Amino acid sequence: MFHVNAQDLPGNNVSRTFQGGSHGPSSVSFFLVHNEPGQGPELHHHPYDETFIILEGHVQVRVGDETIDGGPGDIVIGPPGVPHAFTNLGPGLARLVCIHAAPAMRTEFLD
Repeated sequence: MFHVNAQDLPGNNVSRTFQGGSHGPSSVSFFLVHNEPGQGPELHHHPYDETFIILEGHVQVRVGDETIDGGPGDIVIGPPGVPHAFTNLGPGLARLVCIHAAPAMRTEFLD
């Protein structure tokens, strides 16, 4: 068994990073995201799928040509190689878990 506390992960109050291959090893990686209104990553993609779990807040998620406004309990999956981004629409904090289907994250930003 391997144990890590989220506060011990690299990052800050906006995002913490769990690189699975460094912990255990685990075959998945993820971001723990706490975004203020207007915050979120720019358009990017990965060579593997990414699953977004919205825990709190009102979040616009764009995957390819599709956009949804999601809230707590919504799960969105972005396929490998498809550009995606998300933004906290507010008014309060948005909390997400962004799961990367890989032991190490690889991200290519488009802008």
